Amino acid sequence: MRLRCARFESGPAGAAAEHGTAMHSVFASLFEDRLPLFDSSISEDDLESLKWAKEQVDTLSLSEHPLEIETRLTYSDAKLKEVYFGTGDVVNGPQLFDLKTGEQHGYWPQMAGYALALMDEKGYKSVDTHLLYTRYRKVYTRTIEKKQAEAVINDIIVRAEDPGAPETPNEYCGWCSRRLECTALRDRANAIVADQDWTLESYRIEDISKNSDELSKAVNLSRLMKKWVAAVEDEMKNHEEIPGYKWREVKGRRSIKDALAASKRSDLPIEAFLRACSTSVTALEKAYREELGITPREARELIEVKLSEVIHETKPYKKLEQK
Repeated sequence: MRLRCARFESGPAGAAAEHGTAMHSVFASLFEDRLPLFDSSISEDDLESLKWAKEQVDTLSLSEHPLEIETRLTYSDAKLKEVYFGTGDVVNGPQLFDLKTGEQHGYWPQMAGYALALMDEKGYKSVDTHLLYTRYRKVYTRTIEKKQAEAVINDIIVRAEDPGAPETPNEYCGWCSRRLECTALRDRANAIVADQDWTLESYRIEDISKNSDELSKAVNLSRLMKKWVAAVEDEMKNHEEIPGYKWREVKGRRSIKDALAASKRSDLPIEAFLRACSTSVTALEKAYREELGITPREARELIEVKLSEVIHETKPYKKLEQK
């Protein structure tokens, strides 16, 4: 985050961050000689993905070095003053394993920071870093040499210590505690509201669509604005009175939990009642697991064999992700 914007400040942990913290705690417990730590927020699918991550560590780890779990990695300057620290999920000699439970972002600076701290402490010339993406069941491995790590980390440190460093809107604005007071974000909002020329040659969609470079800039700008808007909407919930607006209570969404009881009371033919119902495949997988005592993978395979002909799947869609 500091590489993208030197003025970044961490905001309160959201639901995704809290879930990630819980996942890390359970992951650490898998390496202990006991049953995995129980956490009600962790689903069986989550647990399966964490077991997959542990298997990758077991496969890639070096037997001549111990597995050190949740190790504090500290980087100090020439005067032995702590500059920063991080927590290595698994340290195995000159190897680092980092659990990633969310989207795939550019984690190279973070890994460089961890690797540099480890190299400084242990005297290694390079460190192999392994990102374990549980959501995608993918491992991304990269070897980081000390000169590479020093270059990027020293640049971040210099920029972060510069009181005059500019605010730079980026994909992490939604995680920043300063997003509501950020001048750069506000200027972008003002530019759009006032239809001023900012960076794009034109804000007309028909003009943007003719130039791929302009479209790329527009996509980035629209995503930044969404985060600014989301921050405003979060903040408005903390105020009882907002000039020009009033709060109105809206009824919650209604649903039927006991379909069998509802069917009996509805006086409808069963075929007519079922046409009004929908079944979650995920909930069905859970039912199979609980009733038959099988693993999530076995439940998915069983559903595929027994129910594939009656499962409706929507058309696939494309999701744009930043390179």
